[in-house]
Order: sequence, then structure tokens, then C-alpha cells
Amino acid sequence: NCSIITKCVACHNSSYCIGCAAGYFLSSPTTCTVCTPPCVQCKTSVTDCLACDLGYYFYISGGLGKCSQCNYGCAECLNSSSLCINCITGYYYNSTTYQCNPCSMTGCNICNNSTSCIVCSTGYYPVSGVCRSCSLNIAKCLKCNVLGTIAQFVIMDIVYLPPIPA
Repeated sequence: NCSIITKCVACHNSSYCIGCAAGYFLSSPTTCTVCTPPCVQCKTSVTDCLACDLGYYFYISGGLGKCSQCNYGCAECLNSSSLCINCITGYYYNSTTYQCNPCSMTGCNICNNSTSCIVCSTGYYPVSGVCRSCSLNIAKCLKCNVLGTIAQFVIMDIVYLPPIPA
């Protein structure tokens, strides 16, 4: 029974641990010690990493496994802070530079590239990869459907929903 030793998942007997839970390492036969973030798996000390958290990349320095942060906007990077392989929401992947660039189009939350939006912000609707403001078409519009027609609007600070056509 390994439950006597905190975070021990494999033991030789109840007082001799031989394996710890993910995110911990065996610092003695009776102790599992937590790895230091961003290290999510460590080897022989809190700073000798085997695997890193998302947003960090793994490398060896002085014989120890280390984690270093990826460039901002990069969810995952490979062997370098600037070699991105996946981006966070609000950024798109540039396959030429291997970087994550911000979606800078007005009203865009998620984009494919610098000119094509996939998901628009509230108050905007998509038209051929561009987000158009609902209020440009309809005064006092808060929320509109994909065609840009009213889904919710405001008159004198009261929110109204248009009737559903029969």
C-alpha cells in the first residue's frame, strides 16, 4: 500500500517508494517532492527537468534539463523561444517566420492570417474573412447574426430581441 507516502504511486513496501506521481520526483525512498514550475516532470531534483509546461521549451544546460519561456503569443515552441509550433488564441501562425503574430484586424478574436478572420468579437459579424461592426448597419445594435441583421438591440437602455419570423 503506497498511500502512506504522499504522491507515491509505486512502492516496494508501504515505507519504500520507487515511483512518484506526475509532477513529482523521488527525493528519498520516503519522499516525493514537487517539481518546480514550469518543469512538469523532473528527474533527480526540483530543477532537473524532463518535460516542460505549455508555453515553455526543453533544453539541456550543464547536464541538467531546463525549461525556458516561448516568445509571447506562442503556446508551444520547439528547441528555441522563437520557433513556435502552436499559437495562443488571438494570434496566428506565420509559417515563414515560425512566429505567432497578433490578430490585429478590428473586431477579430481568432484569425488564419493577417487578412482572414475566423471568429469575430461580440458586436461584429463575419463577411469574407473580415469582421464588420453591427452598429455600422443598424443603430444601437449590440449583437447581430452572421448576416449582420439584428439579434439584439438597445432603445433607451433597454435590451430588445426582435420577434422570430413565423
